[in-house]
Amino acid sequence: MSQVLAITIPIFLIIGIAYFAVRGGLVEQAGLKTMAGFVLNFALPALIIRALAARKLSEVADASYFLVYGGASLLVFAAVFAIARWARGRGQSASAIQALGATAANSGFFGYPIAALVLGAPAGVALSLNMAFEWAHRTFAGNIQGVPTDCPVRERCGWTGDAHLVVPYSMFRFNSAPLWTKYTGDIVTSARRDTPMLSFGSNMEEREVKPKPAGIPTMVAPGMRFIGEASPDWGSAIVFIPW
Repeated sequence: MSQVLAITIPIFLIIGIAYFAVRGGLVEQAGLKTMAGFVLNFALPALIIRALAARKLSEVADASYFLVYGGASLLVFAAVFAIARWARGRGQSASAIQALGATAANSGFFGYPIAALVLGAPAGVALSLNMAFEWAHRTFAGNIQGVPTDCPVRERCGWTGDAHLVVPYSMFRFNSAPLWTKYTGDIVTSARRDTPMLSFGSNMEEREVKPKPAGIPTMVAPGMRFIGEASPDWGSAIVFIPW
């Protein structure tokens, strides 16, 4: 117990000191945004690069670590979802959001200091692996809105080129075969259309509405904005995704 307290007490003391420093006016509230920006954009990336550069690739690319970390995340997700759904009577969507929040490990600001006190130098590698896993997981999960989208808040289109690039990861990480089976059918359905639709020219600025030959995939599937005849790198999704 004393070892646990010796590791955790200094961290909570620092948090407490920072809290009272801001509360007492010793540190201005406006300066926190600048400090956080420095940590996120410079200090944390420098820590990760330094930790990775000091070790061989075989020591960093540890598949067993990803499996353990991912498995633990899934267990936490399932436990929190079950508690929220059946013990607290939340809806399915609300339960899923709470479960996602519970699996969002604070690797950078809380996890790393504890790991550094316990493990020493290897904590930097653990931090790098954790964040790589979280970045990949949340990038994919955040862009699945019923269809694979390029951006969940801006275009919100199921671009076929974006889709076929993430298939290998999604098949390894999730049970996503039904998603891609459905999405491949959407591409085939969209390809049957031969009505006039917005199409790009040799660059994004060249746009015109023109008929699309039936049988050629569209740039986007499904949806109202098909973006015309797909270029080879986008249209090849109809082959790459099933493959």
